[in-house]
Amino acid sequence: MFKRLIVLSLAGLLLAALWWLTRPQASTPPAVIGNSSDITGFARAFEPGAFQFPRDHGPHFDYQTEWWYYTGNLTAENGDHFGYQLTFFRRGLTPGAPVQRPSDFGTNQIYFAHFAVTDVSREQHTFAERFSRGAAGLAGASSGPQGPFTVWLEDWRVEALNGDGSTVHLRARDGEQALDLVLRTVKPVVAHGDYGLSRKSETPGNASYYVGFTRMDTLGEVTANDQTIAVSGASWFDHEWSTSALGEGIIGWNWFALQLDDGREVMFYQFRQADGGIGALSAGTLVEADGSARPLRASDVQIEVYR
Repeated sequence: MFKRLIVLSLAGLLLAALWWLTRPQASTPPAVIGNSSDITGFARAFEPGAFQFPRDHGPHFDYQTEWWYYTGNLTAENGDHFGYQLTFFRRGLTPGAPVQRPSDFGTNQIYFAHFAVTDVSREQHTFAERFSRGAAGLAGASSGPQGPFTVWLEDWRVEALNGDGSTVHLRARDGEQALDLVLRTVKPVVAHGDYGLSRKSETPGNASYYVGFTRMDTLGEVTANDQTIAVSGASWFDHEWSTSALGEGIIGWNWFALQLDDGREVMFYQFRQADGGIGALSAGTLVEADGSARPLRASDVQIEVYR
């Protein structure tokens, strides 16, 4: 029960972050930072993906918005339970990778990140966020065609420890809270939706590419209340990139990521309509214990709301 509560709590934080990314933007003169709501020149997601890993674990600068997020449930030797979230977001102001500029601080990429730790035993939840430009070593994301990928914002960092990105090192600290974890996947990468194409509306191109690891063995340390504790558990990694907005009449979504005790995982997102209804394109994925996956339609899942 603790697992599901923690993951759902973390999902709420992610929803807030996604709202921030997709909310209507006021126009800003191009001479200042560029109009980040203008999608001219950015790539769109039209067809199912032909992914190449580890390259596709890294950044996709041709798309306007991208995020890497890690969440997990951890247990200490004394039985204390912890939940965590470490999430990185990239927003392109103009299409394409950063290029050399006259100023070291010049960039066309903005990054922000969320970091949260839930101490279940003490009923404490702490969180922090950071923002930075993708320049001067302050923040960035990189991936070589054969090498590991890295995403960072100051000293918050995710770094692959092997060539295929299936093992990563997470580090973050804010005040008395910190993470130092190694995650190793026990299942193959999952391409959600239509072979990785996650549709947001019936309009062609209004979609994202969505891949990830739904169960990763996790070892390391959590620092809470200035006490460092050895922990182990399971984590979840999702990576999504797009140049799109929600469909007409859709005001948001509820997102769930559940690791079940029988070794299966369920991902499901439910689109919320302005009239109070549920969007027909609500969808998800059921991942079996052996790593095989099948898509879920809106009619496959029933969600009961307790008020």
